[in-house]
Amino acid sequence: AGMRALELSLQAKPDATIARRREELAALLAARDPGHPAAAAYVYERATSGKLPPQEAARMLLAVPESSPVAELARYHASRLLYEQWKQASADQQPAAATEFLSIAVPIVESARRGAPEASAEWAQRTVLTARRVLDCLLSAQDVPRAAQAHAAADLIASLMARGLVDAAALEGELAFRRVQLALLSQDLDAARRAASACLEADQRLGEAALRLLYQQAANDFTAAPEGSDARLRAAASVVENGRLVLKQFPPESANAADPGVATLYHTIAQACTLLYVAQKDEDAKLLAGQLFEKLLSAHSNVAEYLRSYALFEITRGSLATALTAWRSLAAGLPSGSPEWYEARYWVIEILAGLDPAAAQEQLRQHEILSPTLGPPPWDARFADLKQRLSGEQARRESWNKTDPAAPAPDSPPVPAEAAP
Repeated sequence: AGMRALELSLQAKPDATIARRREELAALLAARDPGHPAAAAYVYERATSGKLPPQEAARMLLAVPESSPVAELARYHASRLLYEQWKQASADQQPAAATEFLSIAVPIVESARRGAPEASAEWAQRTVLTARRVLDCLLSAQDVPRAAQAHAAADLIASLMARGLVDAAALEGELAFRRVQLALLSQDLDAARRAASACLEADQRLGEAALRLLYQQAANDFTAAPEGSDARLRAAASVVENGRLVLKQFPPESANAADPGVATLYHTIAQACTLLYVAQKDEDAKLLAGQLFEKLLSAHSNVAEYLRSYALFEITRGSLATALTAWRSLAAGLPSGSPEWYEARYWVIEILAGLDPAAAQEQLRQHEILSPTLGPPPWDARFADLKQRLSGEQARRESWNKTDPAAPAPDSPPVPAEAAP
């Protein structure tokens, strides 16, 4: 009665003394009888006033009894405060903050999926916001064990959209984007492609982001697959397929190849194109690789990783003189005696064996002086094989000179097809 009287007085005429007295009585009531409707209302009002630290406010809201008329609102605002805490947390604090947020938000989603007594527009808006926050939190961490919770949140949003309780047009693109993430989480590439197409139709910006997710998954698979495996070839095809779509966002004729992200994109696609050309003689892939390497090296001519891939590409398309120049540049810039240096030296001599056998033999003699063991594995065996082939070539030439000096010179040994990336 006293609380009600004070509230009526404040409604008639604001007064600081009366307001302070009302707060004191409300706090006392909350301490003595937290289940009282007036106490719960006071706790809710104070916790959502913005005057308390988020953690303390969330704790007060979670203490509101389930029987209170404001219980559902209190839990919604508690989850909102904990979500904001997670968003603002440092990297080392985020896991704990995520767990705290999800412990409140996931039950809200689960309860909403079972249905609400009165599914009002206001309730639907709060519920869909909570579900969107759950998806954001779960999919930011790519937490596989909680994939079922993420699917449940996405399904809840779809259900509210289908029932006309929320603006479907405003959420369609975002939900499709989340479906892409969920499909990739489950390694369901077909579902991911379908969701990306839907996302692109609903929201151009999010659709392009979805295409980048598809490409990144393919690029990760390509990088992880063992050299020479069928998995690597399949991943290369996916990189090129999805990479072409992403290149429309970063076309070689206008994008800045000096940007690290663009450079990595160009390099990965060019590597995949090289592999497709070697394995399938895909001329379109060869053409795209040439364009991308040209742009890439115009901005990063001294990056060893890019120069190496370019040198291997030039070998695959038969541009041996260009490849030789690239390998020589690499050998000159790499630390002498490193595995990468031995590789570059090997290819310099290997290519020379096809272009100028005498020069190749001289280079190999110099290499043996510097490295009597020829190099670490596998380059010692590769150099030994090269030495044997060059010796055989020299023997054939000497035999030719002795028997018939007018006869055509014997063919030079071919460059082996070991240059596939």
